[in-house]
Amino acid sequence: MALIEGLTYVQEAKTFFGFVPIGSATDQKLLDQQWIIENNSARVLQNCYHNLLARRASSAMVKFLREDKAALEIQLWFERAMRTKEHRRKRLIIEQNKKVVEIQRVIRGYWGRLVASEFKEYWDDLKKNARYAVMLQAKARGT
Repeated sequence: MALIEGLTYVQEAKTFFGFVPIGSATDQKLLDQQWIIENNSARVLQNCYHNLLARRASSAMVKFLREDKAALEIQLWFERAMRTKEHRRKRLIIEQNKKVVEIQRVIRGYWGRLVASEFKEYWDDLKKNARYAVMLQAKARGT
């Protein structure tokens, strides 16, 4: 009896050694098995549908990432182009400033040489006339 206590679909046979299925229990067992099969089938279908949705979302994400990557590449290219343009503009300004500084250097050197030559002429005149100044001083002192 202990062997069949957990089985609700069979009973012990009275006329021979073995088990005999219970009539209504076999129908119940078929219904239970059919429910299990249908339930498993529904789970399989739900799993397939879930995987399909996941694949679609994944493919949409891949497409988005590709488009995003393309947009990022375009933005990076544009940013590099703008940096290059700005760098060239600054380099042009520096070159122009170098030319301006060179012109200023030449002009200031020229003016400095003019001032120095005028000062030298004045100093030379003072040296030439220094003996006259000494003579004037001597006459003024009365010596």
